[in-house]
Amino acid sequence: MRRGQRASGVIRNVWSSVVRIGPVAAAACLVFAVSVSPAQTGSQRLAEKAQAMLHMAEFVQWPGEGSGGGPFQVCVLGDPPLSVEIQSQAAGRLLHKRVVDVRIAKRPEDTRTCQMVILGGASAGRSNALVESLREMDAVTIADWDGFCKVGGMMEIAEVEGGYHFRVNMDAVTASHLTVSSHFLMLATILHPGKRG
Repeated sequence: MRRGQRASGVIRNVWSSVVRIGPVAAAACLVFAVSVSPAQTGSQRLAEKAQAMLHMAEFVQWPGEGSGGGPFQVCVLGDPPLSVEIQSQAAGRLLHKRVVDVRIAKRPEDTRTCQMVILGGASAGRSNALVESLREMDAVTIADWDGFCKVGGMMEIAEVEGGYHFRVNMDAVTASHLTVSSHFLMLATILHPGKRG
């Protein structure tokens, strides 16, 4: 599969494979399967996006695997419907063998203990200030709006015909000492917004 090509398939197979054979093997075998049907309702599409965002964390490694063995903390900023859906999809699940704890954050300061920060579309208008405030954290930042990676965010998910497309800002990932699976990077457009020319 070429870099930048979107994933296709059935999203429900991803989670069972991640649990059964591990995130790297699942990425290699199932190439992050996601499907989006034009016939889906808005709530169904939101549910699949929430699942996809949570799955993305399986392909990220933290220094020391992310602040010990406590809960894997996911914070959601700026999008109440997405926050509620993330909470629903995370119920009873594990990420990196840790219980997922979802927090609805009102301010960037509320995300300081999180391993993953999701910024919904409603936060796009404050993108520069939000990204700057999150820059010193070791959390992976993910958003569903265009231009997030260009202003310093780490990972972007965009709905395209039949599936999703991913962008990864490798400058931001490297600066936070995180590692993204090479198998996931095969699906993504790799960006280096800090470089010119």
